[in-house]
Amino acid sequence: MADSGPDFTFVNDSANAIVIKATADSETMTVAFLSRPLNRHVERQTSAQTSYTNPKKRFYASPDAAVGQVVPTTVGEKGFSVTVSRKVTGANGKVIHQDSWPSRYIPEDAIYLVGKGGTLPVGQSLAGLYPGYTGSTAGVDLAHWLGKPKKKKKPADGTTNPDGSIPGIPEGATTPGDTTPVDTTPVTTGQ
Repeated sequence: MADSGPDFTFVNDSANAIVIKATADSETMTVAFLSRPLNRHVERQTSAQTSYTNPKKRFYASPDAAVGQVVPTTVGEKGFSVTVSRKVTGANGKVIHQDSWPSRYIPEDAIYLVGKGGTLPVGQSLAGLYPGYTGSTAGVDLAHWLGKPKKKKKPADGTTNPDGSIPGIPEGATTPGDTTPVDTTPVTTGQ
């Protein structure tokens, strides 16, 4: 189904019956229409993708995820629009049909599983219990599932960069309790 209704409809314009054969796997769906030969030629063209829509992030509580962890299960895919065009010619070379129609592909959200005590990015919330979870829900309390966000340590004088880092300290570096300035002026030696 498309966003606002069926995404494919057709009318059999031949005098022959048709058989519809559909197959699918985890990534592809194929539909074949079988009938007597009509000696037609079909040219199909798909436009470039436009109107991209970013996927959303959805976070689900999951007892299967490790305590305190937030684990991505899918990265998500952008949504987009295309225009599909089709030209059908008969055995005599005469154009029987020439059609085009827009098609909108919705984004696939990025899905994250959150273990008990996990923390979410600012502005995010749990979407509920992971729909794929098949274990017992006894003891699953979504109201108390998340851990408290960790606060970044601030220097004694309270100064930090807008991103919360301490000025002059590289990301991930540790600072000793007592620091002694060191002269880092380059020295030139005679050669």
